[in-house]
Amino acid sequence: MLNIVRKTTYVIQGLSFILLLTLGACSSLEGPTGKELSHQLAQERISGEDMVLLEEEQTIQDESGVVGKNQVYYFDFDSSELHQNIENSLKKQAEYLLINPDKSLHLAGHTDERGSPEYNIALGWRRAKAISNFLKKHGIANKQLKLISFGSQKPAVLGHTETAWQKNRRVVITYLPH
Repeated sequence: MLNIVRKTTYVIQGLSFILLLTLGACSSLEGPTGKELSHQLAQERISGEDMVLLEEEQTIQDESGVVGKNQVYYFDFDSSELHQNIENSLKKQAEYLLINPDKSLHLAGHTDERGSPEYNIALGWRRAKAISNFLKKHGIANKQLKLISFGSQKPAVLGHTETAWQKNRRVVITYLPH
């Protein structure tokens, strides 16, 4: 069973790579081109073997008592604007990263199923980039942030309802192991 999951993951990654190459050939969206995103995916192959995703509720505490927490931030439909109510949480993430410059975050952008695959990859990227930009404004170094977009490929909730779509429009922040 694990072998089938691994093979499926590789197939999805391969299709994502091809999709991003296509996006690079015909896209004029802001942000990185499809070619740049393809290059990023090739360099940062994300799989169960390469990265351990931590549970959403897990916290990481350093000696000073400052806590970094894996978190999910949600977005409005077709939007990459940050809600004001998440700024305090992001500031706490930034404080933790400033005190712990050896720590880094994985920012994974996601969308709901509506929209073309190309558009959703770009929208997921813009969402991850919005959080990245906020953290950078608060002093976080580029080397501490790893961005990727999965578009609608990895839904948190299956379904074709507004409730399901709301849960899928997100950026998942995960602390990476050293």
